[in-house]
Amino acid sequence: MRYLWAVMLVTVLFVAACGGANNATSSSSSGGSSDSDKPSGPDLTTPAGTAKAVAEAFGSGDFAKFDPLWAKSVTQEKKDKLKKDYGELVDAGGSFKFEFADADVKTEGDDKASVKGKLFITPKKGEKTEEESETMRFVKEDGKWKYTG
Repeated sequence: MRYLWAVMLVTVLFVAACGGANNATSSSSSGGSSDSDKPSGPDLTTPAGTAKAVAEAFGSGDFAKFDPLWAKSVTQEKKDKLKKDYGELVDAGGSFKFEFADADVKTEGDDKASVKGKLFITPKKGEKTEEESETMRFVKEDGKWKYTG
C-alpha cells in the first residue's frame, strides 16, 4: 500500500508540476577547443541538454543536482515537497530513470519546450519497475533552459 501511495504521489507531483527526466544524446563540439573553453556543469543551452541533466539528477539520487536546473517560477514549497518525496524513495533503495529521444523534444515558441518520455520508477531495490509516460516542461530564462518541475 505504501508503494502504491508513493508511486501515485510521485506521479501526481510530476503531472501537476509538468515534470520528468531523460536519456537524450548529447552533442559534443569538435575543433580546437580545450577543456578550459568548455563550460562546467550541465548543458542548459537546449531543452534536450537540460532534460538530460534532469534525468541524470534523478538517476544519481542526489537531489542537490537539481539546484541549477530549476526555473525561477518553481516555488520553494514545490521544491521541498519533491525533495522530500524523492528522498523517501531513494532512502528506501528505490530509483527513478527517465528516457527520451531527440524526436520527443518540442519547442513552443522561443521560450517554452516539452520533452515526452518514459519514467521508470523502482520503489525499492529488487522490486518491479513501473513505467509511465511523462512530459517534462522547460522555460528559457536568461538564455538557459530551466526545468519547471
